[in-house]
Amino acid sequence: MRLLLITVHRLLLIITLLYGLSIGLLALLWHNEIRYRWWLELSNIFAPYLFLPLLLLIPLAILLPSRLFRSTVVGIVIVFLVICGPWFVPSGADTPPGDRQLRVLTFNVLYTNQQTDAIIETVRMHDADVIGFQELTSPVASVIEQELGHVYPYRLFESPSGTWDIGMMSRYPIIAVEPARGQRWQQVRLDVEGQPVTFINVHLAQPHLELRALPIIHKSVIIRNYNTEYRMQGILPLLDVVDAVQEPLIMLGDFNMSDREQVYSMFAHRLHDAHARTAWGSGATFPTREKRIRRVPIPFPLVRIDYVWSGNGVVPISSTTRCDSAGSDHCLIVADLSLSDRSP
Repeated sequence: MRLLLITVHRLLLIITLLYGLSIGLLALLWHNEIRYRWWLELSNIFAPYLFLPLLLLIPLAILLPSRLFRSTVVGIVIVFLVICGPWFVPSGADTPPGDRQLRVLTFNVLYTNQQTDAIIETVRMHDADVIGFQELTSPVASVIEQELGHVYPYRLFESPSGTWDIGMMSRYPIIAVEPARGQRWQQVRLDVEGQPVTFINVHLAQPHLELRALPIIHKSVIIRNYNTEYRMQGILPLLDVVDAVQEPLIMLGDFNMSDREQVYSMFAHRLHDAHARTAWGSGATFPTREKRIRRVPIPFPLVRIDYVWSGNGVVPISSTTRCDSAGSDHCLIVADLSLSDRSP
């Protein structure tokens, strides 16, 4: 029996050492701004979940009388805190708030969602001043206009690519509309109590995940590639638009990118991320329990791909992620923003 316990202890130590070395190596690769291989980029997106073994290792480190084992677990915990530390410490806004406050809502409705009553109730409950919808079909848009048109008299619904719809509704007047030109966003100027504000509602293309079927059972479960090139074709011109805006700016929507991907920093260096600056936790928005894999429901959202961004005098005050979003596979985000006078 003693021999068995010694063998199990040594085996556990070896496995933990290998796990710790692997995590450390991956963390170094994630940190270096190199052109990722697809598997490295994908592992970075789901990096926090690679630390789930700590739920078992931390109690074992307390119980087992092994300094090497404890040191290895402590090292893994440190890597976890470096990677996920921002979840526990919001960065805060570095600009003093202005006099006006604005509440915005981003809501990916899901193009197959027919729960119009729930959608309407959700929008009413959050009482936003400006709303950006994604995956909004014409029948659902018609119901929204009929039920909420008196609350939001200024609105714009369109289908830039012809295959999906985006729309926005506002309590404030729309004073200008930029042509879509086939891009996956809509850009308008609002008059917020005399202050022009640029509002951009975004729905970027999702990355392409290529799968390969397992032999014999013929189920496509083996990942063979993660391709983001099509999404990048939308990101680069969108960033050009952001750079050209000189007046207060609010940009929100479904960006189909994780805050773990390198491309996230291209936005974060320019704008305030409402969740990162004001809220706690991962802020994951996709998928909700409406999404299923092989008929198995997802217990909780795994990644954050929906955002509220602001800049040029627009500062986030608070951000809330709500995942009871009326039949959608996305959580919605409601953010309160502070607007300073920044006339061009």
